Amino acid sequence: MMQESGKLQKPILIAGAGRNKLKDDAADKASEKAIQAAIDGARGKIRNIAIDPVDVWLAADKAEERLEALKIPVSDRTGAVVYMKPEGPSAKSYKYPQNTIEAQIERKRDGWVVTHVGRAIVWPKQDRTEKLMLTPAQRDIAVERGADTRGLWVQEPKAPKPQPQRAPDQGIGIGG
Repeated sequence: MMQESGKLQKPILIAGAGRNKLKDDAADKASEKAIQAAIDGARGKIRNIAIDPVDVWLAADKAEERLEALKIPVSDRTGAVVYMKPEGPSAKSYKYPQNTIEAQIERKRDGWVVTHVGRAIVWPKQDRTEKLMLTPAQRDIAVERGADTRGLWVQEPKAPKPQPQRAPDQGIGIGG
């Protein structure tokens, strides 16, 4: 189900988050099982500090509320990304980094999906990380509508795909 980089081969729909406010318990349970399977696949021997499906749901709901507060229309919310990583160990005597699980969710047309679950390192007393990253177009919409955009992260614009070039010695003509 997962590749080495932590990027999921197929995104997992987070039922009940964002626009897909399903009242179906079967969809919620299937979504929870799929998210938990992705986390377990990345977890390995990590037991202490990890993300669980509830954290993913809460992050998606908070991000949706934040997009609404930024006055971004539902049709323009596609592409927003939330990155999350749990806090580090709380003991001051613990002097080494610890392995944990990080996750990334992305807003699609139908709702939020989990796109990445992988290992990460946290240091003692490191705060929990949860960043909402907007596309440049979403940021422009929020600024245009007068929303407070301080503290927002904006994604880098995607570079165009390089077009294949014809080699100089490949002329078109008769014969060869």
